[in-house]
Amino acid sequence: MNMKPLVSVVIPTYNGASYIREAVDSALAQKYQPLEVIVVDDGSTDNTEDVLKPVMGRIRYIKKANGGPAGARNAGIKEAKGEFIAFLDGDDVWEPHKLTWQMPAFENANVGLAYANVSVMDEGGNPLEHTIRLAKSEGLVFEDLFRKNFIPTSTVVARKSCIEKAGYFDENRELISVEDYDLWLKIAANHRVRRVDMVLAKYRRHPHNISTDLARSYFGEKKVLENALKTFGDRFPLIRKQWKRRLGCLWHELTRDYFYRGDYAHAKKYCVESFRNDPWNPRNFRYYLLLLLGSGVINGLKKIRNPRS
Repeated sequence: MNMKPLVSVVIPTYNGASYIREAVDSALAQKYQPLEVIVVDDGSTDNTEDVLKPVMGRIRYIKKANGGPAGARNAGIKEAKGEFIAFLDGDDVWEPHKLTWQMPAFENANVGLAYANVSVMDEGGNPLEHTIRLAKSEGLVFEDLFRKNFIPTSTVVARKSCIEKAGYFDENRELISVEDYDLWLKIAANHRVRRVDMVLAKYRRHPHNISTDLARSYFGEKKVLENALKTFGDRFPLIRKQWKRRLGCLWHELTRDYFYRGDYAHAKKYCVESFRNDPWNPRNFRYYLLLLLGSGVINGLKKIRNPRS
């Protein structure tokens, strides 16, 4: 009988004492075996280590100087003994059968990465109103992935050899919060990707999420896309044709986010950028017309739509 391969679970954390134990417990509770759980403490100054003391005998704990999530994940990968690496952010949670459902995807030797859906919870672990159901894209997904990142980090399992071939996570600080997207593109350029159409992880939304820094996330994503275009544009000529539209979509998303936060000056600036790159995107017209009306009219319309706000 063939032995199932070892999976190494890499969990980065930074000052996440409030959440890390729940994340670790969800990894240790996996029905799939064998696995090892590696927690990389990225220079925490809170009581993360004390919180983990009861499970220290069941995990591998690495503490390093603060360098960001990419460096923390890379440190865990390099210490991993498993043929496969599963990623779990220190504030997220897995379902108990996550790995059981995903690992059969790798019976196909051409599959380098598998991902799944996530549900969303608040900082207290209470479920929010929706589930993130992703693009039904699998196989050779590079061009689809270039159009939009649909792979949530805490659902990913990847072959360690594929991660090494891709060059690990890019530790450039400009890419904080999007270094995962950069790696998924590099893997998808050379390997098949599988999707399990099930909710296998819970993403925790809270004020300290790295992704809440809008400008850093979007400008980092632009850098990721520029790198992908430079590296893979000759192999995937369609992404060159998509480039202007992709930039337009990126600026549109930034427009929308700033608009709903009430920062109309930035919303207008990025709406103009979106038009410049993708002038026929109908989604831009609504925001552009509203922004021309000015903040007073916009706020009045918001109150009519939602009187309690």
